Amino acid sequence: MEEEYFMLCQRLPADHVIRSALHRDELNQMLEIQEREREDDSMEQTCLFCSEVFIANRLLSSSIKAFNHTFHVILSGS
Repeated sequence: MEEEYFMLCQRLPADHVIRSALHRDELNQMLEIQEREREDDSMEQTCLFCSEVFIANRLLSSSIKAFNHTFHVILSGS
């Protein structure tokens, strides 16, 4: 039985098209998950600092951590 193998390379136009489509699909999936998390007011979460369980959306969750534990995320530019 003879098998054929194909080697892909980012320099090949077909490979670039496939990789771009896969990256785009993956990004869209992540964005959909983040959107659901932002809108879901019934997410049960455990606080990272005190183990308190609360039900809130992601924004409220961040606000609770900031208010109760003085927790802030600082983004640095590169």
